[in-house]
Amino acid sequence: MREWSVRSVVLGLLSFLAMTAVAAPSASNRLEFSAAYARASMPGQDVGAAYVTIQNQGTEDDFLVGAQSPVATEVDMHTSTMMQGMAHMQRQSRLRVPAMGKLEMKPGGVHLMLQGLKQPLKEGDQVEMRLDFEKAGQRLLKLPVRAVLSGQGKSSGAMPMDMPMSY
Repeated sequence: MREWSVRSVVLGLLSFLAMTAVAAPSASNRLEFSAAYARASMPGQDVGAAYVTIQNQGTEDDFLVGAQSPVATEVDMHTSTMMQGMAHMQRQSRLRVPAMGKLEMKPGGVHLMLQGLKQPLKEGDQVEMRLDFEKAGQRLLKLPVRAVLSGQGKSSGAMPMDMPMSY
């Protein structure tokens, strides 16, 4: 009789834990991705840029700690600022995705720099990208490649690739 009670309690606890694990969203389910794209590059250009907005629905900050893509030898995280007519880019080791907030990558600001492009990025193609998060782990995205100029004849706000830059 006692053996049956212990077994029932253990099975009950395991069932409860399994239901709790299913009901509670994992850290990776708390991140949502939108406005993701890579910018088309010119033939012979060995760098490119990619952008994505990451919404964190969780109650804890997470951090983007790395990225990789098969189209580039390296993917760096950068911030850009304009000072005295020159774009200054600074490499970042991690980017904060605030709890109940977002990290918005856009031209002239935070972006992913694709270093050592293996081929030009052509409008209409897709770029595979793996994002590595401190808490949420790895997330795989497919980013459409867009032309530098986009939308109703207006510039996307992107800095031209031939603009003087400082790293």
